[in-house]
Amino acid sequence: GVGGPSKLVYRVGPPAASAAGFAVDSSSGVVSTTTVFDRLVVSQATFNVTCEDTAGHTAVAQVKVNILDVNNHAPNITNLPGTWRIAENSSIGSGQDLDAGQNANVSLTLVSGNDRGWFSIVDGFKLTAASNIDREAPGLAYDSAGNGRVLLVVMATDAGSPTRLSSTGILTVLVGDVNDSPPRFAAGTENRQYQLAESTSVGSVVVPGFDVLDNDLATTNSFVFSLGVDGNFNETFQITPGGSLKLNKQLSRAARAQFNLTIYLTDGVFNTSTFITIIVMDSNNNSPVFGSPLYQFFVTENDRSGVTGQLIGQVQLGYWM
Repeated sequence: GVGGPSKLVYRVGPPAASAAGFAVDSSSGVVSTTTVFDRLVVSQATFNVTCEDTAGHTAVAQVKVNILDVNNHAPNITNLPGTWRIAENSSIGSGQDLDAGQNANVSLTLVSGNDRGWFSIVDGFKLTAASNIDREAPGLAYDSAGNGRVLLVVMATDAGSPTRLSSTGILTVLVGDVNDSPPRFAAGTENRQYQLAESTSVGSVVVPGFDVLDNDLATTNSFVFSLGVDGNFNETFQITPGGSLKLNKQLSRAARAQFNLTIYLTDGVFNTSTFITIIVMDSNNNSPVFGSPLYQFFVTENDRSGVTGQLIGQVQLGYWM
């Protein structure tokens, strides 16, 4: 206008409330912040700036401000601490980082607990179990249910710039049992000898059970006993699936004085066996028998007392000497 350029005055708005956190210099029009922004709360702000000259003419411009990310949040793993029951190629869950862009690219590493090399991280986020995991490994801890227990410390690290941030979490890995250990007879059970009177009643329990050891859990296997045919003369003995050895037929030491039995055991996958010996002990179960029903000899009437007469014969006893 006449008299030189008009003086310009700047202000926020309308409406002024839309520019919360920002101010504009009334003379220069420079926009500045009046607060510290958190990108998680406000990632972009839009407001108007009005310019007015001395004649009252105005112009309005829209201003858009993008809140840029700064790597100020350490990543966290959403489901740690937690428990993982092993299943091959299972993931422990996606990591979460509250930053954006490159700052939110998170990778996992195993910090401790993987001394046996059972686990590895693949594809940045997937924890996999190796095929050589063994619940019966020496020194492995167990929970109250008998599961192997491994404590892994997992670190999540972002790709922030200029500073990379990280955090850790604890993952409890429970190693479930499978039937991969063969059963075995306990020491003192193998090749044992038993004595049994021949008068023992049929149906009597000869051996109530056999002590068996197995590194697997009882819930993953089921022991079944059986009796070998060889040595079990005339099927004199029988064994229950649970391992009780019983007398099936009456013993006779005269017929057989010793039985060499094979006891078989299976847990459904693995098999083993042991040998036992049954010694039949004689019982006084027969009456004595004279060799002849009649013995006759003569004594002279004038013989003195104590004179020996004829030997009447040998008496057969009712038991074996």
